[in-house]
Amino acid sequence: MDLFVNALEASTTVDSTATVDPAKEQGAQRVAQQVADDLMSPYCPGRSISSCSSGAARILETEILQEARGGKTRDEIEQMLVARFGEDRVGSSYSAGVVAVALTVSLVAVAVVIRAAQKWQRRTNRSAKPTGAELDRGPSQNEIDRLEDALDDFDEF
Repeated sequence: MDLFVNALEASTTVDSTATVDPAKEQGAQRVAQQVADDLMSPYCPGRSISSCSSGAARILETEILQEARGGKTRDEIEQMLVARFGEDRVGSSYSAGVVAVALTVSLVAVAVVIRAAQKWQRRTNRSAKPTGAELDRGPSQNEIDRLEDALDDFDEF
């Protein structure tokens, strides 16, 4: 327990003489938050580091923030955590399978919407009433010939 308390105190100690660049601090906090949100907690199976209620997860968040303040990139921090805890314990909370399923469902939904829009457009085009110009032009020569043939067949009866 003393080791836990000492680690917590050491990780939260701030040097009061150091000047902090607000932009750099904000960037470090953003990187730390992204890492904590995206990686699984080694202490709470099935939960991200940031959603884990364990005190050890809070210490881990502080360590992540310290690494980000030290200038490490998100990838470097993630690699450090994977090396420390293993891929199976802290792998990304967004598994490739979930992303693939979500992408597939999205593409199918888009295809269904496009198909429905095409059917609706065809239906509206068929039911559109002819314009005045189409009505004024009269029958084509082909239509007149077919009508005369039909009338001739009728008269022969």
